[in-house]
Amino acid sequence: MHRLLHVLRTDLRIAAGYLPGTAAPLPCDIHAFAAADDSVVPAGLMEDWRDYTIREFRVSRAPGGRHTVYDVSGELFAAIVRTGLART
Repeated sequence: MHRLLHVLRTDLRIAAGYLPGTAAPLPCDIHAFAAADDSVVPAGLMEDWRDYTIREFRVSRAPGGRHTVYDVSGELFAAIVRTGLART
């Protein structure tokens, strides 16, 4: 779990400085995770990630706010873990 939290925190730091580019969509699946009540990144904005892939795109939403992703006992964190385990 410690390793997963480190990855998620790093991902959020990278995302905070992200500026959209004009590169071609990626040839890989994208699975976005959203907290339904996040006041900084509303769940509806997650759909914009669809433009960055030519393959499968999915969004998983779970109850909670901005810091839900850090709650290791929460539904969103469990969904991220299940998704990662399913691909290994």
